[in-house]
Amino acid sequence: PDQALVLGNIANTLQDLRRHGEAVPCYEQALVLRPDLAELHYNFGNALQVLGRADEALRHYRRALEIDPARAACHYDAGNVLLDMRRHAEAVGHYDHALALDPAYRFLPGTRMHARMKACDWRGFDAELAALLARIRAGQPVTPPFPLLALCDDPELHLAVARIWADEVCTPSLAQVGLPPLGAFSPADPAR
Repeated sequence: PDQALVLGNIANTLQDLRRHGEAVPCYEQALVLRPDLAELHYNFGNALQVLGRADEALRHYRRALEIDPARAACHYDAGNVLLDMRRHAEAVGHYDHALALDPAYRFLPGTRMHARMKACDWRGFDAELAALLARIRAGQPVTPPFPLLALCDDPELHLAVARIWADEVCTPSLAQVGLPPLGAFSPADPAR
């Protein structure tokens, strides 16, 4: 098998286990073997972002986008890193690319609007906000909870967004832990 893919899969597994620091050398070794794989650069960027290494994460996101510019998730995550670095206008540019590639990308419209606010870009803001709020009322996953706090002061919408976030992000995360349902083990189970 392709050694770079094996190393990348090991690194991905370590990330799933929240062992991001241990994933870094695996990604580094994989990229020595296959620097042309966008997925490796993207996943390495994710690990570096979690570790607070924003400049390096951004470098790998950009390399992934050079190889494969049609990755909406990579544009979104590059935008998130730039937002954390307070480079708001650049973040908006990446969010715009992500939105053009995937208009239904989860939580992107609200994140993008929040970044536009921080960049003092008010063009068409009222109409965009009205559309965002209508999509929230329709139960669509269009913004994380915290950016909405800066966009409107309607507690019912804040609660709706928190519920959407919990359903879309938190519940699946709990399911990924892989624990069996309560009562699934019998006291006589030899695997215990």
